[in-house]
Amino acid sequence: MKKKKSTKGKKNLNKIPVQIIINQIVLERCTGIEEALNDYFNNPNDVETVHQVRVKIRKLRGVLSFFKPLIVPLNYELIQTKLKNLANLFGDSREADVFLEEIELIEAFSQDQELPELKKILCEKKLASRFKLSQVLSKDIAIAEIQEIIDQIKKEELTDSQVSIKTKNYILREIKRWIRKTQKAVNTMTVSDPASIHEVRIRCKKIRYVLESVSFMLSDKDAKKLKTFETIQDDLGMVHDAYVNHDFLKALPDPDFELQNEISFFAGWQMGKANHIMKRYQQ
Repeated sequence: MKKKKSTKGKKNLNKIPVQIIINQIVLERCTGIEEALNDYFNNPNDVETVHQVRVKIRKLRGVLSFFKPLIVPLNYELIQTKLKNLANLFGDSREADVFLEEIELIEAFSQDQELPELKKILCEKKLASRFKLSQVLSKDIAIAEIQEIIDQIKKEELTDSQVSIKTKNYILREIKRWIRKTQKAVNTMTVSDPASIHEVRIRCKKIRYVLESVSFMLSDKDAKKLKTFETIQDDLGMVHDAYVNHDFLKALPDPDFELQNEISFFAGWQMGKANHIMKRYQQ
């Protein structure tokens, strides 16, 4: 006999003010950022620690966007700006890491093909970006930025206390609206336009992170869409990386013959993968 899912938690949600639900979700996401920052400062050269800081920040930013109509406008703008600036500090380091990961994939897949000159340039870029990051951001400063947001939430300054709306109704209504908008963006995306691809990729990230954050409210149908948006995000991420890396390679000053060969091979490899993905979305 098939066991029925419990809906008790979902029904009780409407008895809890939406402001409390928002504060709980945002506090959980802030804790995730704190943990990721601690991991980074304990292991600053670890590829995954840099990645997780950016992911955790994006998850909180997505949640804030989802609940924006219920958040005090000035507080919303201030917090989003703080989070965006913090994430951007890790941007160059993450780009270098992703580039190097792709080279490792190439060398593992094609054992006769090595890219030592390109790898050397990227390792230098990675070291420079890590050094720059260490100069502008200390652990105390980073944690203090997040603590300010946490204090604001605990003082109940984040949401508009005058708003009276049922939690369940708001979440289900907005999830449907966000899913429709994201699906429309995917369907109308111009696969040959990097800006269009980037915009849809960001939308897919946001809806994916929001679905994760409100998973306790999702129907089975909506829960399945989480995996769909994750796949689309990964696909478009590969295409976006191909364009970004191509621009980086074009900007390198007068490469010699050996480096030019490595650049040509790398660019061909990535664009080949990107074209394969784009053909699927064109169909």
